[in-house]
Amino acid sequence: ENGMLSIMMRNAEHFESDGHSAVFSGRAVAVLRTREGTREVHGVVRVRVVDNDRDTIALVFEAEGYRFAFTGHVVSGDIVVGQRP
Repeated sequence: ENGMLSIMMRNAEHFESDGHSAVFSGRAVAVLRTREGTREVHGVVRVRVVDNDRDTIALVFEAEGYRFAFTGHVVSGDIVVGQRP
């Protein structure tokens, strides 16, 4: 089934960082858009980002009867993990 998936999390309920990586999670909504229409699935997303020579991102979205996972390297742009001034 070809389509588009967007995952939206308004506020992280959990956040940890060691200066080079960050892990955060919270309630989220996955919006699935297909030829048949749009569907919203409410669940939880967990994200880990790593700030190094090859920035990486990994996420898992889970809801009852649904799981989506992704891991990959950033192709364009830069993940920055650090303190806000």
